[in-house]
Amino acid sequence: MDFWNIANASVHQVDQCLNLNHIYPEEIELHIRRLQQIQRAIRDLQNATDNLDDASAWLEGIESLLILLRERRTAVNIPSASTHDNHPASNIRQQDDYTDQHPFIHLDMVNIHRLLQIGYTKQEIADLADISMKTLQYRLAVEPAITLNTDEIDEIM
Repeated sequence: MDFWNIANASVHQVDQCLNLNHIYPEEIELHIRRLQQIQRAIRDLQNATDNLDDASAWLEGIESLLILLRERRTAVNIPSASTHDNHPASNIRQQDDYTDQHPFIHLDMVNIHRLLQIGYTKQEIADLADISMKTLQYRLAVEPAITLNTDEIDEIM
């Protein structure tokens, strides 16, 4: 996917978040970070070339979305743990067991796979769960998303 498609998809996701009145702190922070990255990249492109006619329109649109997201973040001002228990980003890290020398971190892999499907990156999920990228990659390899082939679907039906 090229940069402009990614930027367009990210802006669309922010627009949906705002239109659906999402108040999940992690989601709002994620969108703010993504838009800031896109904004920096567009400014870099604009500085590198003089042939970027749409850059000003993009930067203005992103800035207005950032303002709306920051207002939403300020207006919500709700502790994240108590307000969005139904959101897949909440409670990814369920429990830590301390046995032997290394702790074992229990993760809700169903929610992790959901977050991947809706567009979160592995790094963002690792950050939300407060785990290393290496731990997340290992867990995804051990517990891949469940997929059914057509025969299995027919059998269930």
